[in-house]
Amino acid sequence: MDESDLITPRARPTLARRIRLSAFVLFVSLPVLVPSAVIVFIALDPPPRIERSPWTQMRVDRPRLAAALDSQPEIHEWAAHEFAGQGSGLLFGWDPAAPISGFDAEHHPTEGGAVIRIREDLSGLDQMACLVFEMHNARGKERFEEVTTQALNGQLDREQFVRAMVEQETRAELATRRFLRETFRMPTSRGLDQHPHLAASLLSDATSEEIVDHALREGGYRQFYEDAYDRLPVPSRLSPPQLDGADEKH
Repeated sequence: MDESDLITPRARPTLARRIRLSAFVLFVSLPVLVPSAVIVFIALDPPPRIERSPWTQMRVDRPRLAAALDSQPEIHEWAAHEFAGQGSGLLFGWDPAAPISGFDAEHHPTEGGAVIRIREDLSGLDQMACLVFEMHNARGKERFEEVTTQALNGQLDREQFVRAMVEQETRAELATRRFLRETFRMPTSRGLDQHPHLAASLLSDATSEEIVDHALREGGYRQFYEDAYDRLPVPSRLSPPQLDGADEKH
């Protein structure tokens, strides 16, 4: 069997393109060992780009998150299925960039799901807690859109819009708390102070009302959704229609 028998007709031209002898030969004098040596440079095309699934790419981009997931089999299995659209039906994408909102994590709604961003400098366990939260939060897409539509139609003022959005975020927070308390396995709670996101889910007993009130006082969520409201073309900020003859002087 010669070499051509090992290469399919489809692969043969690819191999021929990848290996090319350079156009020059460098002669180097080595007077002690050998009179001269010939070095032939072989130029290779860059390796083909590896196309990874969003789940796999996230694990590559966030190795501490990957390690945390590997240490928690139940959470790992749930998150992998969710990412693939086999849980809630949402398809999740991944963006390695830092969250543009200024928060530690965020999700950007898409037509069939959401794209998730998580800060790289968080601990692995906190990245995992943020991932779980954003995947739960993405399930509230219809409610987020409903609140936005109500604001656009003039049914909600600024304060009502902010509170409604924070209340929906709180639903995701409570769902995350329930999920992590059922699935997270840790022999002791010592050291949780180094993982504030995870600790908040595992140790906090705050009620829904307390979470909402704290979020509205704390400032981060309030400012975020106030800014979001201010960018909406709500009726209260639209120029009133001009009546016929309104510019006429009497």
